[in-house]
Amino acid sequence: MRELRQLYERGEDEAFGKKFDEMVATHELTPKDRKRVRENLRKDTTPEETMFRSLTWQQQKHLLDEMSPEDRDRYLPFANKDKLRRRYVSPDEVE
Repeated sequence: MRELRQLYERGEDEAFGKKFDEMVATHELTPKDRKRVRENLRKDTTPEETMFRSLTWQQQKHLLDEMSPEDRDRYLPFANKDKLRRRYVSPDEVE
């Protein structure tokens, strides 16, 4: 999937088409699956960000506490809206 995303982002249509067809055949994707793959490729979020979003707010807080400031800035927009996104205080700021 990573290679497929790279081809899509670079605009290499022919190589993308071949790789996509290969993936469809290998994994026996249904039309619904193919649509989902194409939609995911168009999104700006990475699989890691999507996975982070699916964690509980307690798990997100623990991970945010452990992250570097750069990673924290990257993942905070995907954190729980009610508990963390606007109210998060890093451990560095508490001291």
